[in-house]
Amino acid sequence: MYAYINGFVTDKSENCIILENNGIGYRIYTDSNTIIKLAYNKETRFYTYLNIKDDAMELYGFLSNDILSIFKQLISVSGIGPKGALGILSTLQIDELITAIISEDAKAIAKSPGIGQKTAKKVIIELKDKINPYSSFTDTNEESILNPEGQNEIKDIKKEAMEALIALGYSKSESYMAINKIDIDTVTSVEDVLKIALTNLVRI
Repeated sequence: MYAYINGFVTDKSENCIILENNGIGYRIYTDSNTIIKLAYNKETRFYTYLNIKDDAMELYGFLSNDILSIFKQLISVSGIGPKGALGILSTLQIDELITAIISEDAKAIAKSPGIGQKTAKKVIIELKDKINPYSSFTDTNEESILNPEGQNEIKDIKKEAMEALIALGYSKSESYMAINKIDIDTVTSVEDVLKIALTNLVRI
């Protein structure tokens, strides 16, 4: 229904926010890791998903399209609904979730409310080959939310560096963890990222 909504956060609760746009307040359900990043009365963009139930329609939203994609992948797993997916995204940061999936760490995923070992293993089995490791390379701080061009530049640098590491023979998990440790503010090129990542790989 809506690809994204720009608006101003006027209210926050444990699992949802009110985003005002043109005099209309949209109730958007999201994870707690997203909620704590939000400031009142600052323009924010939410990428949204409309969940239609027999008795209600609920709008879910996130600060990047990549995180929304991960949310959709989570609810595609049998036994995980939107609320369960939010529980996972509230318990684990995006980089932690991706690391848990690609390194097959079911115990980390099972820390989420309502998610047992069996369901956590199912998440890994069904998403390990589908999950996009580049999703957490998108910055979602306040300055970046409304600057998708800047986000894409950072993401492209890290993505190219990760592909180079994989081509050198490192596993996807090793490459991801090495690059994800890097503070992108300290580097400006793929070469810089590779240099630091290779140093990180020696330490892993």
